Amino acid sequence: FSPDGKWVVYNGVFQEKPVLWKVPAEGGTPVRLTDDVSLRPAVSPDGKMVAHLHLDGQSQRMKLAVVPMEGNSPVKMFDTSIPEPHIVNWSPDGRMVTYVDTRDGISNIWGQPLDGSPSKPLTHFKSDNIFRFAWSTDGKKLACERGFYINDVVLLSNFS
Repeated sequence: FSPDGKWVVYNGVFQEKPVLWKVPAEGGTPVRLTDDVSLRPAVSPDGKMVAHLHLDGQSQRMKLAVVPMEGNSPVKMFDTSIPEPHIVNWSPDGRMVTYVDTRDGISNIWGQPLDGSPSKPLTHFKSDNIFRFAWSTDGKKLACERGFYINDVVLLSNFS
């Protein structure tokens, strides 16, 4: 939802690729916001922009992008490392887009300032993965779901 509750922004399909759409919360005609592959939309706290993951056609890498709520081409594009699980949120003050970056099996939350300065780690965990995170509305607290993946392989045989 947009902060004013008037719009719902979501992933949908256009010409067989995932793109961003918005639709009035009261119902109505959807409006396409992006033309290129776009995932994980997050509406800014002021409701004017949508951060998302954007597939760069040249490098074929996912980049962090920001489009106006009216749609169109990205007004900002950042070459950041955003592997799984592809979580994108705005900081409560709207000055940066925050995301999970997992390096060597350890996840931390990073912030990419909109002014173009380098992204920076906001957490400094030494173990585990981050599955989800959310900011408190006042921006003073950050909650995250952390843990590790367990994978087992089991061989079943002698079926009759």
